[in-house]
Amino acid sequence: MLEPIKKSTEELLPTLEKEYIDILKELEHEQEEVRQIEASDQGYLNDLKVSIAEQKYAHVLIFENLLNVF
Repeated sequence: MLEPIKKSTEELLPTLEKEYIDILKELEHEQEEVRQIEASDQGYLNDLKVSIAEQKYAHVLIFENLLNVF
């Protein structure tokens, strides 16, 4: 009665182990990216954030003007 469950588990285990290893590798890669970002020039990153915010605001103004035309 338990034999089919045991067999199914034994067949599934290698796939789950590989998936686990792949997820750990991806996590390590993402953690390294975070470390690199944190170690980078924070002033430059803040300037980029401001620039992005300004661009978003400009797009909003353009969109509002288009809406007012119609």
